[in-house]
Amino acid sequence: MIQSPFITLASGAVSRLPETPEQAEAWHQWSAAEIDALTLAYAARRPLLVRGEPGTGKTQLARAAAVHLGWKLHVETIQPRFEPGDLVARFDAVRRLADAQA
Repeated sequence: MIQSPFITLASGAVSRLPETPEQAEAWHQWSAAEIDALTLAYAARRPLLVRGEPGTGKTQLARAAAVHLGWKLHVETIQPRFEPGDLVARFDAVRRLADAQA
């Protein structure tokens, strides 16, 4: 059985999101719904699609989850005419290798 790292979070807990070159320092307050959704997605080994209007915290949720997991977040805004190959073409493997070596 897969133990979700999100199980340690409590509703109302606040996480610090450190400053990155792309984003300022911020804070995220976890809700029970967010914790449940992330726990289920992690257990199912499936991605979590988060939808909503601009400014509702979708990127912040992804950022908070990445910080909690110790992962780096790569943000990509999906447009109506977006094709899967567009994401691959925008991914800079050489830069990622350089970042990994730094």
